[in-house]
Amino acid sequence: MSETFKSQALEANLEQTRYKDIFIPAEHQRFIDLSAKYFGINKRAKECITEYHHPLSNHTFVTEELRKMLMDDFWFYTRDDIPADALHIPMEMMHSLLKPEVTAKLRLQIIITLMEFANKVISESPKHSELILLVFNILNDSFEANKDVFILATKHAGRYLGKVAADERFKASACHLLRMMLQENYRYWQTTSHVENWVESKRQMLTEEEIRTVCDEIGQPYFDRLNVDLAAASTWEKLSDLPHFEQIAKRFTESEKAFPHFITKFHYVFFLLHLPGMENQRERLIWNMDRMMRDAIDEMKQEELIPFIDTIFDLAEELKQDYMSAVLDFQLTLGLKIIDVDQTEMKEIVNYFEKKLMCLWAKIGNSLWMRTISRTSAFGSN
Repeated sequence: MSETFKSQALEANLEQTRYKDIFIPAEHQRFIDLSAKYFGINKRAKECITEYHHPLSNHTFVTEELRKMLMDDFWFYTRDDIPADALHIPMEMMHSLLKPEVTAKLRLQIIITLMEFANKVISESPKHSELILLVFNILNDSFEANKDVFILATKHAGRYLGKVAADERFKASACHLLRMMLQENYRYWQTTSHVENWVESKRQMLTEEEIRTVCDEIGQPYFDRLNVDLAAASTWEKLSDLPHFEQIAKRFTESEKAFPHFITKFHYVFFLLHLPGMENQRERLIWNMDRMMRDAIDEMKQEELIPFIDTIFDLAEELKQDYMSAVLDFQLTLGLKIIDVDQTEMKEIVNYFEKKLMCLWAKIGNSLWMRTISRTSAFGSN
């Protein structure tokens, strides 16, 4: 009990010390004072603004609380007895957080929140529509330094800015922003994928039909068509119908169908796994590769197995830190299949796999090594 009391007292003391001597600018203090009679809203404003001004500010906490101010406390800050520009304060605070030292995840959250906020204003309080102009000013001003994040928000722009774009006052601004986002989106995918380079490196295993199909689906011809369609899109409806970030990622994934053989499918998914735009799809791709690996091995000649084992272990080295469970399953699947298909007299391929396995797990640690051994105990029984 005494230890618990000491711990709580220490935490309280550290909390007080953390916020000692924090300077709150007058305009921010006036914003806090607006909600003096509303405990919950006032507490949120005070804690968020205080944390915002801390030299080692917790950006996650501040971003989440600013969102609550704009969305949950919207009813309060848009009342007739509250200054019409009150919400400029949290919006400008969000604006200041759109900088490279803030994580991409939080910057994306801020951009999405501002779009969602614009939709809330047009839907629930049109008399505060000048706030929508501020949203566009913030987003346009931040675009150049945050292109990496804006491309991830193309889907959300179509979702949240449609009603705003239907208003003649904001149509041009909404279309201009979405056009910039889509243009950057297509540029990003085109410059980071280069499927033509991958095709060239695998030309010996691909047919001319496969090459033509995949290049047409996700290569230069595809992006040329997208850019032509983007240039021709003159209305919000046409712009919002163009592919957003996730739809292009899905198209890349579905292009696996261009390859009838599992070995080429496997190599294609291996290519996708290394595209930065596929980061959010990575875990699903990894599990798909585990499934494909069994079928791919069945298509291989004996002399192709050892280079393939090297490929899998190179992949395991890349994935072991973030996807350890998948790496373990890869080794189990690969090991069992190698035992099944190795036709060499002295089981040279199985021995090669075991040596690679020992080298890999020696780098990771005994606990994981024991876990792997228990899962791959079938090796010893063969």
